[in-house]
Amino acid sequence: MLRAVVEKVEGLEPASIVVGDQPGLSGYGMNEECFRKTGLMEAAKGYYRNIGNDSRKVPFNPVFAPTVSVSEAVLDADVFISLPKFKTTGPDRGHRGDKNSFGILPGAQKAGCTRRQARLFASTNDRDVFRLRVPDLIIVDAVVGMEGNGPASPDLRQIGLDLGLRTMAWHWTA
Repeated sequence: MLRAVVEKVEGLEPASIVVGDQPGLSGYGMNEECFRKTGLMEAAKGYYRNIGNDSRKVPFNPVFAPTVSVSEAVLDADVFISLPKFKTTGPDRGHRGDKNSFGILPGAQKAGCTRRQARLFASTNDRDVFRLRVPDLIIVDAVVGMEGNGPASPDLRQIGLDLGLRTMAWHWTA
């Protein structure tokens, strides 16, 4: 999926392309190692950049944290495309694409937000992170989906779909 999107974007001849993520890992070089082990580095076709190296603080939800750091590459992008994997993230909800926005938060902020989120209304925090930089396009990779509670679930399901969502039409009220 990533390679296909990169190739499509290349054909549009943008000034630059950045491919990156901030997986829930800690330690220097772990992002690059994750990209290599999963095949994403090759799929990124040389456009990979550790988007957590440069970030800036932005206002957030004071219930969770007054400010958070967000990747400058994402904040400054003319077009932001999010490529989440289809999965359930809890016993009662599926992947809406907003949860993937946690990848714009560098470092261990995700864990802190997730812990605080568990004590409050869960989807509020997802929406707050999503609103920090709403993607222009979300393409959900639903060829194989994950079913279960959280990212560590081993239950995979063949689905066979790719879902495209134009987020400009998404509006949530608080």
